[in-house]
Amino acid sequence: PQIQGKDSLSENSENSFFGSEFHLFSIPVTTLYLVMLIRSFIEGLALGIVTHYSGVIALICAVGGYKPLESFALSLIFSKDKPVKWLYWIMITVSAIMAPLGTIAAIYISEIENHLILGIISSISVGTFAFMGCDEWSKMFDNKDRWDKKDKAWHLGLFLLGVGWMLLIAIINS
Repeated sequence: PQIQGKDSLSENSENSFFGSEFHLFSIPVTTLYLVMLIRSFIEGLALGIVTHYSGVIALICAVGGYKPLESFALSLIFSKDKPVKWLYWIMITVSAIMAPLGTIAAIYISEIENHLILGIISSISVGTFAFMGCDEWSKMFDNKDRWDKKDKAWHLGLFLLGVGWMLLIAIINS
């Protein structure tokens, strides 16, 4: 067997992730991407409307706790559709700037001092997080007969980790 060098290995792994021709993403990937863009923008809005230092720290800790995993998962979902390299990097860059754009928008809106707009933004933000949590729980219940105990324990463990993370943030900020 021929031993491949480092350059050859990285070339092969890159070729398996990216496609060679431009094509549209599948509907599930496109939908997930758009939802994640909206969610990132709303996270930025939430950060921009927080008025207390402890609230900012809590939100940064909460988002910082799951954002790396979310970004990794989004990249894995993209890889199923084998995007061309330039499109992948544009989409990842747009995803990365959505939260700062949301923060800038919230700061601008808060200067207008329209509390109705801030209330609507806060409601959308909370609703998004509640929806995502309920959606994950519904998937777990829908698959309760098909998943083995290891999968159930994994999902429950991650849920409890998230609850524990948020409780820790609440305790630190109180």
